[in-house]
Amino acid sequence: MRNMRLILLALILTTALACAPPAKEVANSVAKQVDVFIGTTAGGNVHPGATTPFGMIALSPHTNTQDWINMGYNHADSFIIGFVHNQVSGIGCAEYGNFLVMPVRNSTTLENFGYKSPRTDERGKPGYYATMLTKPNVQVELTATARTAHHRYTFKQNAKGDTLKLFFNMSRCSFPQKPKHSEASIGNDGTIHGLGIFYGGFGSDPKEMQAFFSAKPSKKPDFIAVYKLSNKRSEIRSDLQSIQAEDSEECGAILGWIASKDEEEIELTSAISYKSFQNSDNYIRAIEEKSTSFNRIAAQVEIAWNELLNKVQIQGGSKAEQTLFYTALYRMCLMPTDITGETPDTFKTTGKAFTNYFAIWDTYRTQNPFFTLWLPSLQKDLLNSLLDIADHRGWLPDGFTGNAFTSMQGGTNADVLFADVAVKNLKGVDYERAFKYVMKNATDTTGDKPNINARKGRFPEYLRQGFLYADKQWVSVSKSLEYAYNDYCVYALANAIGKGDSAKFALERASKVFELFDTTTGFFRPKRSDGKWVEPFKPTMIFPEGQVWSYEVHYYEGSAWQYLGYVPHNFYRLIALLGGKEKFIAKWDTMLTSRDKEGYFTIWNEPDMLAVWQYIYAGKADRVQLFTRDILKKDFRVAPDGYKGNDDSGTLSAWYVWASLGLFPNAGQDWYFVGSPVFTKVVMKLENGNSLVINAPNASEKNVYVKSLKLNGIPIERAWLRHSEIANGATLDFEMTDMPTDWGSRELPPSPTFKKIQQLN
Repeated sequence: MRNMRLILLALILTTALACAPPAKEVANSVAKQVDVFIGTTAGGNVHPGATTPFGMIALSPHTNTQDWINMGYNHADSFIIGFVHNQVSGIGCAEYGNFLVMPVRNSTTLENFGYKSPRTDERGKPGYYATMLTKPNVQVELTATARTAHHRYTFKQNAKGDTLKLFFNMSRCSFPQKPKHSEASIGNDGTIHGLGIFYGGFGSDPKEMQAFFSAKPSKKPDFIAVYKLSNKRSEIRSDLQSIQAEDSEECGAILGWIASKDEEEIELTSAISYKSFQNSDNYIRAIEEKSTSFNRIAAQVEIAWNELLNKVQIQGGSKAEQTLFYTALYRMCLMPTDITGETPDTFKTTGKAFTNYFAIWDTYRTQNPFFTLWLPSLQKDLLNSLLDIADHRGWLPDGFTGNAFTSMQGGTNADVLFADVAVKNLKGVDYERAFKYVMKNATDTTGDKPNINARKGRFPEYLRQGFLYADKQWVSVSKSLEYAYNDYCVYALANAIGKGDSAKFALERASKVFELFDTTTGFFRPKRSDGKWVEPFKPTMIFPEGQVWSYEVHYYEGSAWQYLGYVPHNFYRLIALLGGKEKFIAKWDTMLTSRDKEGYFTIWNEPDMLAVWQYIYAGKADRVQLFTRDILKKDFRVAPDGYKGNDDSGTLSAWYVWASLGLFPNAGQDWYFVGSPVFTKVVMKLENGNSLVINAPNASEKNVYVKSLKLNGIPIERAWLRHSEIANGATLDFEMTDMPTDWGSRELPPSPTFKKIQQLN
């Protein structure tokens, strides 16, 4: 019954969004500053499709290129093969891309996407996408609510007797995912139903994903057909109204109209469900019951985006910086996906349900801490949904997509999420349940069998010694570093809720990773079980020549340089082992100034995202100010190739947002680094009704250094702030200059390993 109430609530909200009266233009509109094409080629892996904040529908174009370098859409590819209904954003591997729709004119071939078309006049904004398909001469417009997709296809310059068609591919999925079984059926009025069972995507446990599709055209078709594509041969059947396809086959449906005038407009309302046709049908019915229009829906979705993005108002900076900022803020709000009412019948939820935590190894560093500050009610819901997943599956996931666990990456990183909100005193999270599951992570060895990735829980040898040997485990160094910080976060959560004594073992174990630090080379280095260092050792090496994953790979998606700083729980010990502050600064200078060289610093590689801020531990806040501004300027551009690496569910975008504000989280701890604000004024509206105001009136491309800082009118000399100092609203007044200063050099950040964490009230 609870799930049914949540479904009804989602339907009410969807209907209200679609059918509300047109709203006046919101003052200081910011949604129009979003460029949805930034990062859509050259590694960003984002999509330009129509979607709502955290919405289940992402109605997006797919291009002809199908490989690992894109999630179905690549701006550099000129051919569109159709428009799909669900999509992940910025990840480095595939999922979804289901239920493709494509407008077609007259006869065409089905093999090898024979209906694909070049495009021109491509446009987009939050909640809306449009393009002109030149082959069928069709103007395409797309918009969406949280649970419904809305298509408008305008066929231009029709000749008498032209057949205007919509193709539906029920087997479509993003590379390398494959269809195991698919079905298509058509009613006499043109109502479409499709079922797809897919496998081989990133969601791996269970290995199969099931999805349901419903669609209804704005007018009854003149003819209908179903088709099947097998062994690259197609069969179109106008005498059937349903068809099925099996493994690696395709099937679909065709709706057709005979052109009667020069220009014909066909609208389509569609929906997906991961649970039933009843749900997908209900989402469409809720729209139909309140008469509305495509234009009204598109306008209301833009207003919804504007109201969200307008909670962070900026002044100053260049036009490009403002566009990059709001685009990044937009990208942060695409995932995880709200699937309340869409979980399996056996999946009991205590509130909202989410999927597409993709993956926490990425998002815990930037995106989730931003939600804790900006949208704490959302962060609370996200974390409680993770606990519901753990109740259902027995473990907290590191990644969860398509209602399935994904491969783990560097550790059990949900530990960091719960520590982060606990030490920041976020209300409403079920900390007792969280404590149970993070303690399971810290003590249980019964998780998945070892493989290239991490595992649920810990490895027995890690429990014994606090690190892993290179001849026993793949990516042994990075796993050890990740587990060490996970262990610290287990203690941080336990201590915050008054159970620190029960997790002291985890705090003590977190320091043992320094057994892998080689003072001769100055790096965390792979060690064999006989106690000897692995030779040869090249600190910039990510993959040995000719290899991708093997026991010769010691760092997950990184090098010894890129993992050097990943001891946030005891960074002062690292500084000491490097020979003191001056030698640490020199080493970090080498890393940051060599970032154009492979294996050094890469901003889009997650292990590096904290590195530039760590100068503050050595009292060199001016280096942070210099390098963050330089990274913002050189590594992000207003262009389709404006992101050089994967956005990873908004992780890279969140880094951009934080750095532009002049702040950065130390995830799992209750304070923020202070950097160099880009904008002359920022007003972040908080959920409690107050605002975090950041004033930097003389900030400019030249004035990147902090001369002084006031917190609520009181001068402070430290380049870090407690969460409690800003979470309820505060004013930061920066005085900027064009020359380095020694501001921030005297009062250094706390060392959390040796300081008791504030208990929750």
